[in-house]
Amino acid sequence: MKNNFTNFNGLYLQDKDYLSPDFVFSETIEARSSLFDWKVSHHIHSQLYQFFFIIKGEGTCLLSNKDQKFSDPAVLIIPPNFSHGFNWQPNIFGHILTVSSRFVEGLLKDSPFVLTKFNQPSII
Repeated sequence: MKNNFTNFNGLYLQDKDYLSPDFVFSETIEARSSLFDWKVSHHIHSQLYQFFFIIKGEGTCLLSNKDQKFSDPAVLIIPPNFSHGFNWQPNIFGHILTVSSRFVEGLLKDSPFVLTKFNQPSII
């Protein structure tokens, strides 16, 4: 079966040739998702971890081949190389923290247990 998602070497729809090993980027969920009518198609980031901090609102995370609904408060962890997408409700309020895999792995080099937990997508 063919995968129907795109690999981005950067943020969603913003491919980069090179990402700094210490790349860290933060934005509100609504700032990016409102640009796409609150729908983000399945995609992966081969070099990025993404942490979504849901303060208010709800949505559906399209994680691999499963739809997982969530509502506030929640934290979504998406490690590199996991397909994901979103259907956000327009009332969503929260933040996205996008961090290079090299930065996270360096930060957690002495905490392999925590790194193992971050390497599986989860909704908390």
